[in-house]
Amino acid sequence: MDEARYKDALGHWSEILSFMPENIEAIEGKRQAEIAIDNIIRYESIKRFMASGISYFELNDFKLARQDFMSVLQLDPENGAAQDYIEKIDDIMNSKKKYEQRLREAEIFYVSGLKNLRENKFEEARDELENTISLIPNYKDARARLASIPALKAEFDRREKERRLRQINEEFQTG
Repeated sequence: MDEARYKDALGHWSEILSFMPENIEAIEGKRQAEIAIDNIIRYESIKRFMASGISYFELNDFKLARQDFMSVLQLDPENGAAQDYIEKIDDIMNSKKKYEQRLREAEIFYVSGLKNLRENKFEEARDELENTISLIPNYKDARARLASIPALKAEFDRREKERRLRQINEEFQTG
């Protein structure tokens, strides 16, 4: 392994410097060995963080994946692969947040639609349920409730007509 060779070289340069502390060649050799070791360690760390980040990404553990890719960028700020993964993660997280917001809004419209159905406010219920479906196409039973509105309205109109006829009949009977 290269790291072992450079550590060995570093030991030799350090030994030479212990005898000749002012030797320019030994000072430069030690510096180059230290740089090489640092670069090898950095490269291995980048590889390890990238592999770990990709694994977490594939498992949909975006928080841990993002942490690993950020660690890569701390070691190598220009790492395009880590930047791409972070961008993908951010897009996914934003998409999830937007979906959760739409879900909350759909629930508000749905509950309002049910309330309007109970109060026989069919047009308002239709609007609310259509808004629900526009946000989340298969939200609960919103489609079935929307489809049932014409029959519910017809039944309500029939009952209202019967009620009015009874009322008229009672008024007629009482004179």
